[in-house]
Amino acid sequence: MSILDSGSVRADNGSSSEKFPAMVHYIISKFGERGIPKTLLAKLCYFSDFDNYELYAESITGEKYRKAEHGPLAAEFKNSCGRLERAGKIKIRETETAGGNRMSKCISVADPDVSGFSKRDLEMIDWVIERYGRYTTRAISEISYNDIPWVSTRPGEIIDYELIFYRNSMTSVSDDETEELESGSD
Repeated sequence: MSILDSGSVRADNGSSSEKFPAMVHYIISKFGERGIPKTLLAKLCYFSDFDNYELYAESITGEKYRKAEHGPLAAEFKNSCGRLERAGKIKIRETETAGGNRMSKCISVADPDVSGFSKRDLEMIDWVIERYGRYTTRAISEISYNDIPWVSTRPGEIIDYELIFYRNSMTSVSDDETEELESGSD
C-alpha cells in the first residue's frame, strides 16, 4: 500500500488545508516587493515538502502533488493562491518577460502566519529558498523535470512521496547539505 493510499502523507504538524496556504504565503513573503513568479513558487513548495520528506520522512504540509505538464504541482496550489489574494494577503500581477511572454508574479502585502510551523519546518523552507530561489523559472522547471518522483509518475497522477528515496544527485539532499541544515547554519 502506498503512503498516499490513506489519503494523507505524514504531516504531524497540522492539516494540509491550513499549512499549505501558509507555506505559500511564507515563501512569497521571502521575495519582498519584487515578488516571485508563480512557476518558481510552485516548485519551491514542491521541493520544501519533498526535501523535508527525504530527510525526516514527513511532508511539511501534507499536500498532494500531481505530475502536471510543466512539473510537479500541488493539488491546492491554484486555490491557495486565489484564497490568499481574495483575503488581501497577496497580490498577483501579470508582467511581461524580456522575451515578451506573460508571467504571473505573487507579492505579499501582509505578514504571513507562521504559527502552525515548527522551527524545523521554517528552516527547511528557508533552506529550499536558498538552494533554489535564485533560479529562473525555466531552470527550476528543468530541475523538477529530472526529479525521480516526477519522472516516475504518469501524467496527471499523484506523485508518491516514497519515490523520493530514488532521487539522483541533482535533486537529492546531499550529506553536506544535510549537515548544514541540521546544524542550523547558513
